[in-house]
Amino acid sequence: MLSAALAGLLAAATPVKLAVLPFDNDSGDAQYDPLRRGLAELVISDLSVVEGVQLIERLRLDDARKELHLQQTRDFDPKARLKLGQMLGATYVVLGALIAAAPKVMLNVRVVDVKSGTVITQAKIGGAPEDLFDLEDKLVKQLVEAMHMKFPGVRSGHASIPAMISWAQATDLADQEKLSEAQSKAAEAVRLAPEFTLAKEQYAEILKRVREAQKKRGGVIDERVKTLTEHLTAQLGKVPVERALGARIGLANLALLELQRVLDAKKDAAKWVEPSKRAEVERLERVFVLHATALVNELRAVRGKNVDPRLDDADAELSEKTFDLNVATWDFISPTSVATDLGNFLGSGWTPYRSDVPQFAIRPCAAQRSQKGFEEARGWFELAAKELPNEKPDAREGLASRLANERAEMLLMLGRREEAVAQWQGFLDKYPTAEDFQVFTKKLEAAMLLDDDAERDERRVKSCDATLLEGAASPTGLPALMTRTWRAKGASGLTALGDSLRSCAKKHAAFERAGWSAPAAELQRVGDCESYENWRAKAAKAGTTLEACR
Repeated sequence: MLSAALAGLLAAATPVKLAVLPFDNDSGDAQYDPLRRGLAELVISDLSVVEGVQLIERLRLDDARKELHLQQTRDFDPKARLKLGQMLGATYVVLGALIAAAPKVMLNVRVVDVKSGTVITQAKIGGAPEDLFDLEDKLVKQLVEAMHMKFPGVRSGHASIPAMISWAQATDLADQEKLSEAQSKAAEAVRLAPEFTLAKEQYAEILKRVREAQKKRGGVIDERVKTLTEHLTAQLGKVPVERALGARIGLANLALLELQRVLDAKKDAAKWVEPSKRAEVERLERVFVLHATALVNELRAVRGKNVDPRLDDADAELSEKTFDLNVATWDFISPTSVATDLGNFLGSGWTPYRSDVPQFAIRPCAAQRSQKGFEEARGWFELAAKELPNEKPDAREGLASRLANERAEMLLMLGRREEAVAQWQGFLDKYPTAEDFQVFTKKLEAAMLLDDDAERDERRVKSCDATLLEGAASPTGLPALMTRTWRAKGASGLTALGDSLRSCAKKHAAFERAGWSAPAAELQRVGDCESYENWRAKAAKAGTTLEACR
């Protein structure tokens, strides 16, 4: 029943100031705790369009809760809630509860006078979990009509309880400035409930905040990088030699970090360079090669000496503050190892894996772009081979293993499989007791389609074996088969395999889609966007849509 005080306020057209507090979770199941915030947000959204209601902003509410040391759990008594309302200048507080969530949803809500603690009005409702939005809508309608107000009936879209939970979690994470995690949860909410209007609005807002944060952080980083570059450049060729080498390594790694930023490259993944970015990427590649080349010569000059490259304390601190890593780190360096890294960078696009910079690959790499790039990469591998005898005896086998493998992987990527096989075989002939003997033997056999996997795969494709449709976690599933095929036959082998798989669609309908998507996924993984786009165009003509290469 409506109180005389509230009726008087309404009659005088005085705005009713409401503070909507998080719901209580009385369901007994903690997995529904995020709905405390989510349900309150829905109520706020619905009440925001009711004429005569003035809502206390959520951020003010959160600040007041922190000031009173009240946590976002049901751990404070009714008096504390009323004190919170008074602090906010609210006339009434809206208190709700999730009584049950399964197999039936039960909700109740009440409006309490802040001064007297009197319950002004209350409402209850129950129904199926999939009708949660409609139930909340009806609940607010009951509440508003009991207050003699008009409810417009504006809905927030439809959503499942899992979508609601993801949305509420995204809201909390965004408030904590954990924007990356918030973005992930918001995206999950939209994926689970595409018609959930509030989730879509939230996702757009979080993306905007992420972009603003990146822009702001980018400006700060640019200034720090400029300062660090100036400091390191000033120490080149100076003494002590540890600082000079540390500065050289730091400048090389700064170029890699800038490459990673420009490409938005992910760890352990190949990234295709868009035509619009190729000039900048090539410039940064040359900067890296310039400093790595100088590093090879400087390491030759100190060969046999116990030198530990490092930055001074101030630059090391600035490096950690800016990148969360030490830019002077490049473990186990020697003229041979750095020359091998240079050959691998130019020949396969991979950045040095012994640097603290997360490893990634550039596609197309220098060797793919031109014969000149290939010759330069090959020149570095040849220099590494010449430097190898000068290394410590106990390090030679490991360095030789890396050199042979990186050389072979470049040749394999360029479709020169016989030459790649020759590199692995040459190592096996020279180091028959090497630790990597079995690894190289398997790579060699796989490239020549002489291993057991090749025979097994051929039988399974011919018989349209349904186990091929297993996921990425399976060593016998399609992703693993695609990788083996690419290494043995390249892009043409992948597309031929895709055609063979689609011919199995009469036996298993899933092969039709898999025949298009599996080769596409492998071409994206290795960063061969040119072959991918040709495959995508072929799929489009057949009525199958694939996403653009990324």
